[in-house]
Amino acid sequence: MAESTYVLSALQSEIQVIRDPGKKESVVNKNLDRALELATHAVATEGSRLLVFPEGWLQGFLASRSLDDWLKVCLEVPGHETEQLGEFCRRHGVYLAGAVLERDIAWPGRLFNTAFVIGPTGKIELKYRQLNPETLNGMTPVTSPADVLDEYIRREGRTALFPVADTEIGRLACLVGNDINFPEHSRSLVLRGAEILLHLTAETTAGSHPAWLDVRRSRAYENVSYLASVNNGGLIGGLGPRIRAHGHSEIISYEGKPLASADSAGELAVHAAISLQRLRYRRMQVRMNFPAQSKIKMYSVSYHKASRMPNNVWATRPIQSAEDGPQQVQKVIETSLKR
Repeated sequence: MAESTYVLSALQSEIQVIRDPGKKESVVNKNLDRALELATHAVATEGSRLLVFPEGWLQGFLASRSLDDWLKVCLEVPGHETEQLGEFCRRHGVYLAGAVLERDIAWPGRLFNTAFVIGPTGKIELKYRQLNPETLNGMTPVTSPADVLDEYIRREGRTALFPVADTEIGRLACLVGNDINFPEHSRSLVLRGAEILLHLTAETTAGSHPAWLDVRRSRAYENVSYLASVNNGGLIGGLGPRIRAHGHSEIISYEGKPLASADSAGELAVHAAISLQRLRYRRMQVRMNFPAQSKIKMYSVSYHKASRMPNNVWATRPIQSAEDGPQQVQKVIETSLKR
């Protein structure tokens, strides 16, 4: 039976960046140890049941890293780190979510940006690989399941594209970073039953990113869902001695209202009470119930006919560099203009 009310904690940790792949283990262990300290404090002081960490929280991000270097700093999911996190979850009876750069021997030459949720059993209850990575913006050469769609579905199944975990603290789903900018993604998760959307992100102080605050709230409001957007507090040893992220992690209600917000970057935590009873009652109401009111079959016609970023683009050859993504987007733009 689902718990009616519990505390969700967004842990905006500062991240040590792996600059030298040869020092991967020591850097990951530092980040992991610090994460467990933050999690322990949240459980002890707030009674937290769901602990959420940001994107890339065990490895950090570094500009201009080669594909080979990215693969060297990747982790396995499940792996040694998730085993340690699982032991923490078993000991405290909690859920924990995060996202890491993942390497899977079943997909040679590729890295995924992978979110996971570990439950009180210590096992991974949800694993999601980012569908909309920053690859197309010329950043990390991450493979999306859409880039290898046919083979991905054959190996992993269709449910792996939009997984939702039905847990004792509600139906959980994950978005990673850039996923938040695609409304179709959040709605697809909600159509599969998601109640709490966990947005694990690594936003910088780029000029466009203040708009992401509005986007987060819109995703919660339009889907009548709780949304926790957890950013990192800063990257230590990345492009410089200390790179500040945008921070501003936030827990948002199903009405699109902030329940708890970080007012800066830096390492800190925000906490809020999640009420499944109130959420489920709200979803039974007619007024402003957008998922129920959506004339979704009408939109499917336009989506079916539209042609934008194709699937299986990198099915036969992994993405090699930061230029690959933008070049593919340019082709889509030119084709759209001609059409």
